[in-house]
Amino acid sequence: MRGSGRDETREEEKASRLLAERETTHGDFLGVAHLAQGFKGVARQGRNWLRLPAHRREALESHFTKLARLLEGDPEHADHLDDMVGYLALYARKTRGAR
Repeated sequence: MRGSGRDETREEEKASRLLAERETTHGDFLGVAHLAQGFKGVARQGRNWLRLPAHRREALESHFTKLARLLEGDPEHADHLDDMVGYLALYARKTRGAR
């Protein structure tokens, strides 16, 4: 059984507020997507890209998404930098642990 129309409207309003807030800090979704996919496309051209295990590629791709958010959204939003450093730290930790 579905919720009442009022509940659905509240959820839609909540989602709209969240998206508006995120656009302020993270930038326009289409702009972020364009930049992030561009970064990822360039990375995939690297001769070692396919040699990287999935977790390393994912760390780099996540880093590129965060970089795009920094460039499209609020460049002073510290979470962007924290997340970027975090993904690179995961990459480094897994790389050192693999040896």
